[in-house]
Amino acid sequence: MKNRSGVIQFTFIDIKSIEENHMNMNVNHRAYSLFFVLMLIVFSAGVTQAQDSPISLEVRAGLANPTGDLADIAETGFDIGVKAGYLFMPALEARLDGDVEVLTGDGNAPDMRLWHYTVGLGYDFLASRNTPWSAVLNGGLGFTTIDTDSFQGRSFNETYFAINFGAKVAYNITPRIDVFASSMGYVTFADDDDTVFFENIPGGTAFDTVFSVPVTAGISIRF
Repeated sequence: MKNRSGVIQFTFIDIKSIEENHMNMNVNHRAYSLFFVLMLIVFSAGVTQAQDSPISLEVRAGLANPTGDLADIAETGFDIGVKAGYLFMPALEARLDGDVEVLTGDGNAPDMRLWHYTVGLGYDFLASRNTPWSAVLNGGLGFTTIDTDSFQGRSFNETYFAINFGAKVAYNITPRIDVFASSMGYVTFADDDDTVFFENIPGGTAFDTVFSVPVTAGISIRF
C-alpha cells in the first residue's frame, strides 16, 4: 500500500509467529479444559454423601527440609507425597504413605532424593466432635531409599529402615473432600559404612541417622 508521500510500502506477515501463537493458544486451551474437567470430577465425587466412605486418597506437596549432616550438603528442596487410608474406627485410620524429597546439592554436592514408603496409623482427636475440622497425629514405619546424582564418577543408592511421625490439620469443605496442612518427620537409620561416600563431598561426612521434615499442603478425597 502507499503512504502519504506516495511511496509503496509492503507489510510482511510473520506466518510462523502466527502459527506458534495459535499453537500456544490451543495448548493453553487444552490445559485449561483438562484442569476444569479434573476439578469437576473431584468435586462431583466430593458433593455426594460421605456415608460408607472409609477409603481415602491424599495428595500433598510442599517443602523438603534436610537437617543434621544432610543440611551441610543439601539445600531446602520440594516434597511430593501421597497417602492411601482406611478408616476402621471413627477416629483411627490405617495408612500407607509415600513421599519423595528432592534436594538440591549445596555448592558442588550432587542433587539427591529421599524416597520414603511407610505403613502406619493416624488418630483424629476431633472425630467425636461435630466440627468440620480434624486434628490428626500419625506414626509409622517402613523404608527410605537415598539416591544421588553422580559425583566424581560415582553415585549413592541405598535403602534403610525408617520411622515416621507427623501432624495434620484439615478442614472439610464438602462431605468427601478435605484441604489440609501437614508436617511429617522421617528418621532413617543409615549405615555409616555405606555413607562414607559423602565424605568425598566438600562439607560432607559419613552418617548413621538421617532426619528430614517435609512441610506440605494438599487435598484428601474419601471414597
